[in-house]
Amino acid sequence: MDPIIKIQNVNVVYNAGEGSREMGALSDITIDIYPKEYIVFFGPSGCGKSTLLNVIAGLERVASGRVLVAGRDLTTLTDEELATYHRHEIGFIFQAYNLIGTLSVVENIALPQMFDGVSKREWYPNAYKMAERFGIAEHAKKLPQELSGGQQQRVGITRALINNPAIVLADEPTGNLDSKNVRRVLDIFQELNLKEGKTVVLVTHSPDMLGEADRIVYLRDGKIVDEVQNKERRLLKPKTEEEKKLAAGGDEPASTETVFPWKRFLRDAYVPASVKSEKLAEFVLGVPPEEKIARMETLIEKRLQGIMSAEDLVASLDRSYYRGGAGFDKRRAKRLGEYTEHVLKVSGAIKKLITLPEDEQQNITAALSENLIGTLNLTLGEDQKKILDNLLKDRFANRVGPNEIKKILDAPLSKGGIGLRRQTAQRVMEYIELTILVASKT
Repeated sequence: MDPIIKIQNVNVVYNAGEGSREMGALSDITIDIYPKEYIVFFGPSGCGKSTLLNVIAGLERVASGRVLVAGRDLTTLTDEELATYHRHEIGFIFQAYNLIGTLSVVENIALPQMFDGVSKREWYPNAYKMAERFGIAEHAKKLPQELSGGQQQRVGITRALINNPAIVLADEPTGNLDSKNVRRVLDIFQELNLKEGKTVVLVTHSPDMLGEADRIVYLRDGKIVDEVQNKERRLLKPKTEEEKKLAAGGDEPASTETVFPWKRFLRDAYVPASVKSEKLAEFVLGVPPEEKIARMETLIEKRLQGIMSAEDLVASLDRSYYRGGAGFDKRRAKRLGEYTEHVLKVSGAIKKLITLPEDEQQNITAALSENLIGTLNLTLGEDQKKILDNLLKDRFANRVGPNEIKKILDAPLSKGGIGLRRQTAQRVMEYIELTILVASKT
């Protein structure tokens, strides 16, 4: 099978020829993407993942190299030909929705057909039918600012699909959404890929989305540093009648399960420190006000990178937001600081443990087990502790994944489990995955 997207030795340079202002955004990128693949470009802010997506979209001119999409070299197209390519060959979905505030929902959806000169008699029913499909028809006459963030993103997705493109490109499409709408949007991408056979290329810095893809492409400093074939892709389950009703616009309960991709992270995967700090903050505090959580993540990131001491972290978390701190009370700042130190200590032990032969890991595994029990205030008998020790040993050896861990934690002792309450089992599993995530390479 020939690639539908073929990138060959592509370089993108900003401010070319301007001396110290010249900056390389992409360096010698080569990648093939095949029809019906679901690809995720993953990496920290500034790594070049959005630039690479824009190159595929024809929105970014390359300094050198070739960009072939469906057999056409985008580097040779005129501006008019590129505009036609944008409207028909690809559907582009933005993080910020990019809707026109003075146009109704149905008019925003129909924009690509309006630019093609299609009459209202034709584009209106086309757009309305698409709005029905994605559960936003009841809002067809509203302006974008009258909708929730999740509804606006569905308008953006619907607009991208109005001309039925074979390729769907999405740049951080869930970055402005809550967990309920994140799951809804990701299910849409799964349907487009699995049921309609569209090629999906998604950009993200969140590891939670890696389980959605066939292949994960890791970028760093404008280069592809790794590619991983995902053998454990989360596939769509058949929808129940209740789920179909929810998908049509109802309130969908947010999933409480957090599953980090695990096979690559333990030994050699690249995970940005910003992601680690985000996950640690979410684990400890849930979701505080956005401006505080952003400041908190920055402070935790400095601690994870060794730039800030443990004492300075707690002091900064307690300091007023307007004086550069996170604005938390002393109790919460101390709690977050303690969790951060616990996780750093455990992650350091994990790094040491994975370098040892398995027969020399028992003492470290037992110490990690005791640390986990103390940190999460668990009360376990000797039999339960032995099961937990073996469970951690199997997890660090990659013999089990997060879901298997949760099942054993939740199962009764009579069935070989530890017998924790479901919510406690969920929390323990998340803590184990968090420590592995922080232990991975930055």
